[in-house]
Amino acid sequence: AAEVTDEEFSKISLKNTKAKVLIELGYFYNVTKLPQFFCYNSYIEKVVIPKNIKSVGSYNFNNIKSNTLELIIEGSPFIPEYTMTVARLVVVKAGVSSLNFANIMSFLFNVDPDSQSYSSYDGSVLSKDGKILYKARFLEDKGIYVTPPNVKIIGEHSLRINASKTIISEGVTSILGYAIFNNAGIIKMDFPTSLISFNSNSIFGNRNLATIVFRNPTAVDFPKFLFSGCPSISAVYVPDESVEEYKGKLSQLAEKILPLSQYVDN
Repeated sequence: AAEVTDEEFSKISLKNTKAKVLIELGYFYNVTKLPQFFCYNSYIEKVVIPKNIKSVGSYNFNNIKSNTLELIIEGSPFIPEYTMTVARLVVVKAGVSSLNFANIMSFLFNVDPDSQSYSSYDGSVLSKDGKILYKARFLEDKGIYVTPPNVKIIGEHSLRINASKTIISEGVTSILGYAIFNNAGIIKMDFPTSLISFNSNSIFGNRNLATIVFRNPTAVDFPKFLFSGCPSISAVYVPDESVEEYKGKLSQLAEKILPLSQYVDN
């Protein structure tokens, strides 16, 4: 092992290396952060981030082709925006206790079964008890994503995925801030009868979102800026007996609210 300070380590760069695998960062046991652009390299395909790394500088894996990188996380580093493209695989090791998944996207997440904080289901990351969705897997084909069973809470930034339709499963009660944020691929959203709580920015900046389905016969109190930055909404379907109630609670979309009996799922 080498005793190297963060300042000394910041002078190292792998931008020009042709190595495909980077697994020896733990050798520099005193280093706590990866500098900006440290791994800005299209050759790299596998990186192990050891426990001693507490933060990762932006643009580190940004030059790696989508669906190529295998990222193995052993600790709980802060990973900022603009750090990476969509990884092929992200492995969350047992030592990860608290990780912000907001800026981590992957076609597949694999959580160590010995983890005390997280679990995985169908390639997505959940809380250990399976009740909070922390990050959904990215879809390759812009298909349909259904939230895992037993999930109660849709976490922040969790549904930033490539799905054309997202179905929030029955049992989900709340959607946290920015859960469905700047998701250009999403066209349809389907919400269950169990859903009773939104954050003001739960659904924000989804420019191609066109169709929304609410199945709860009781219109909840919708935050004022819900659906901000969603200019393509053309139809909002609600239970037939609740059309007028929804128009009162979603006044900004009142002219687009239609009875659920007219909805054709295709």
